[in-house]
Order: sequence, then structure tokens, then C-alpha cells
Amino acid sequence: MRERGYTVVEERLDLETLAKQRVVPSSHLAKGRDSPCLMDAILLYRDKYVEAAALVYDRLPSRGVCVRVARQWRENRLYRPLLIFTGGESCYAVIVRGAGLDGEARVLHLEDRLYRTDLEVLESLKHPGTPEELRRKYDEEFFPYDKVRNEFFNRYRELYEKVVSATRRVLGEKRAKEYAQRFLGRLMFIYFLQRKGWLNNDKNYIDTIVEYKALNDLFYYKLNREDGDRITYLNGSLFERED
Repeated sequence: MRERGYTVVEERLDLETLAKQRVVPSSHLAKGRDSPCLMDAILLYRDKYVEAAALVYDRLPSRGVCVRVARQWRENRLYRPLLIFTGGESCYAVIVRGAGLDGEARVLHLEDRLYRTDLEVLESLKHPGTPEELRRKYDEEFFPYDKVRNEFFNRYRELYEKVVSATRRVLGEKRAKEYAQRFLGRLMFIYFLQRKGWLNNDKNYIDTIVEYKALNDLFYYKLNREDGDRITYLNGSLFERED
């Protein structure tokens, strides 16, 4: 937040007070339960409109729990919340647009590796200079997932057409389109597997693939066989080898 222009205060908030304000459930303060326990709450920034805080749990709560707390924060503390929920190794950043317990919540999940979407969302949080401009930016520009999604689909269409063009002479129009769709689907899916840690528990696994033969090896052998070198066996049709 300092890097994005905020004056960070690092003031501890009283957990019992947050519970009395009905911002966090009192059950979040009970240790020894199966559910995550709130260990600390640190105010990071506050102006007339926006309040940012880090809520430190013994383990990361679910996305749904984080959203509920953020909505209650806005309802009961009357600030636009920017809340960072963390259990140590990963975190959720949550904002709420609109008052009330049904306000629109937007969530960013951050782990050890940041992807392009993560970086663009973090870039949207830059402080514009005044509380009034920050309030406007919070309501209109924070977490710009619509913009990022549209850019993704435009870029996906460009790559799809590129693959079709590269394979049309060999496969014909119909099969080239089918191959392009499957190939890009595979690429997206292995990024999903990597983010989950299901590619040999290596969050940078894809960076080790330097040639097409290695990509084929991942597609047709490691992901499509039970003895796939500590790679998740999918037992599905996505990675069946084409003629």
C-alpha cells in the first residue's frame, strides 16, 4: 500500500470492539475451534470514506466468510472497506461496492505467484491523491475485472485465429478450428493446474517447458497416464492424443 501512495498507519484494532460492532462474528475470536480464528487486526489506512485493514487469522478463512465480514464492515463501520484477510501463506483482498449487506463484493486471491490479472488489479488500487478522488476510484475503478476479462477474450480470439491460420493448410478449416480450440483450452487448463500446485507441486512448472516436445510430453503422457511423474492424472478426454 505504501508503494501505491497510501499513508500507512499500522494501528492495531481491538478485536473485542470489532465483535461488539458486529463487524466480525464473536466466534472468530474463539481459539481451539475447527473454524479459523482471528488473531490480529491492523488498520493500514483511513480517510473520510475509505478504511483499509489487514485481518490476520491462524489460517485463511473461506472466500465466502471474507465477503461476509467485508459487507458487515461497510454496514457497521460506515467506511468503504479494503480488507486483506491472511492466514500467512496467501490472502484475499476484498472491497464492497454499495451499502447494505447485499453490496457487490469483489475479491482478489493472492498467493506466492502473481499473474497478469493480479498485477492489473493491484495497479488499480493506486491512491489518486485526495480522499474524494479515492472514493470515486473505489466506486468505479477498483478491481476492474470487467476490463481485464474483455482484454483476455480479445487476446484469446487473436491467438485462436493465429492457430487456425497456422494449421488450416494441414488440417482443413473445420479440423483447424477444432484443434485451435482444444489447444488453447489445454494451455488455460495447465495454468489452472499450476496455480493449484498440481504440476509436481511446482508453481513455476510451466516456465520449465522450453520446447514443443516437452509440451507434448506433458499433454499426452504425464497428464494422460496414471504414472505421470508426480503429475495429476486427469483420466479425461482433454489430453487424448489426436490422430
